[in-house]
Amino acid sequence: MEPVLIVCGSRKWTGNPARWILTNELDSQWKRGMSAVWEGGAQGADLMGQQWADLRGIPTRPWPADWYRYGKSAGFKRSAEMIAAAPAGSVVVAFVVGPLEESRGTAYTVSQARKRGLRVVLVEEKPDAAYSVSHPAHADGEHRPHPAESPSACAGCE
Repeated sequence: MEPVLIVCGSRKWTGNPARWILTNELDSQWKRGMSAVWEGGAQGADLMGQQWADLRGIPTRPWPADWYRYGKSAGFKRSAEMIAAAPAGSVVVAFVVGPLEESRGTAYTVSQARKRGLRVVLVEEKPDAAYSVSHPAHADGEHRPHPAESPSACAGCE
């Protein structure tokens, strides 16, 4: 199975600036040879990722949480299953409003992806309405934020 692009993040990820940042980052990651977009079927970042894929004719797979069956743990269960099913080489792009730690579901998804060794790109909306993108591909393994206007500004991010 070919790698997929997994979109996750805050339900608060909405609006024109957020849409531009999401489009820019997903376009950048798509060039890595992904075969489909997987998303959690929620409002915000998930929905915007699905719309991004639909506009480009890219296959999508929603992974909706079964809230009726699993209650409050449904989102975590869905995320764990989605990450476990992701083929090697898949990329997770996580969109958060504020610090990652304050978005428990997205933080959990990112944690699971990193444990599996999947590439994770974190796009954060800062309190001052600025955005930053952290790519993990630097030679020293450090995650460094970049201005969202130039997500691939350094050679280590390609």
